[in-house]
Parts: sequence; C-alpha cells; structure tokens
Amino acid sequence: MQTKYTKKFKIEAVKKVLLRDSETTAITVARSLGVKNSTLHGWVKSMKNKDLKEETNSSPSRGGRFEKNLTIGLSRKDLKL
Repeated sequence: MQTKYTKKFKIEAVKKVLLRDSETTAITVARSLGVKNSTLHGWVKSMKNKDLKEETNSSPSRGGRFEKNLTIGLSRKDLKL
C-alpha cells in the first residue's frame, strides 16, 4: 500500500534536506522521517525543477533560488507536488 504524504510534509522534508548541517546526510533525514531516500530525493528534485522553471519565466528582479525561498518560509503557492 502506498503512503500519501501531505504537501506540507513534503515541503518540510525538503527543507530539512536543503538546510541540514554538513554532518547530516540526506539518507539520515529520510530515515528520521520514515520515508525512502529515493522518495525524498524525488521531492527535492521536483521542487528544484519547479523553481528553475519559474526563474526562467520571471524577471531577474523577481526570481530567486529555491534555497533562498526556504529561509522565508516557503509561502509560494506555486510549489505543487
């Protein structure tokens, strides 16, 4: 049976991966959340790809890196998983 994760859970999981310290691996984060590493990797890749697509479609003054947006709370509605 496949587990369904909420959008909020996925966003928080991706935050933990991208904002982790240098001693913590993505695998450790995945295990602590009870998800497969491949699943977590897919969420990170998906969110980064969506951010890059958005950046290419916006003006330079409005664009921004996904990691930067994480620090301001990820309030963008465009992150759809």
